[in-house]
Amino acid sequence: MEKYFLFFFLIFFLSTASSIDFQASPEELDFYGAPKEKICNNITLQISEPSTILFQDKWAERNYNKRDLTKHKLESKSLNLEIEYLSNIEFNNSKELEICITAKDYGNFHGILLSRIKDQQTGIGVWLNLEIKQKPNLINTITSHTIKKDEQNSSQAAKLIIPILTIILLIQLIIFIRKKKQS
Repeated sequence: MEKYFLFFFLIFFLSTASSIDFQASPEELDFYGAPKEKICNNITLQISEPSTILFQDKWAERNYNKRDLTKHKLESKSLNLEIEYLSNIEFNNSKELEICITAKDYGNFHGILLSRIKDQQTGIGVWLNLEIKQKPNLINTITSHTIKKDEQNSSQAAKLIIPILTIILLIQLIIFIRKKKQS
């Protein structure tokens, strides 16, 4: 009986299980830019033993932004996105990975960068949020306020510029009247 106890003790309590600690931070990356602009961000990977890491990105439909992995089935090319990163890297301890995205079109995109250890099931993901807007054309007024050049802000610019021009015109008129009285 003692032999069986010793046998089970050795099997269950002294067996060594091998596990690898694999982490990525941050858990989510935000990219903001304009069409055809290359936008880059970095993630830091940490691993407890030398390994080769494989990467793959998946995307949801345009304007879908929920963290539902089952909805992220699209390739970046199908959304006119070009994403750049090393597809596999070998390292130990800690490594910084640069991720760059270029979008051809406007919109909000939500993706995930999946990473896994080669020949193992261990993997993690980093959510990717991409917002592509047209860069605003800005005009600087003499009051040093920056106003967007669109329909709504055009009226705001007119409301700002007209009183300033009126004041300048009144000052010029007062100077003209004073000069005329002096002569």
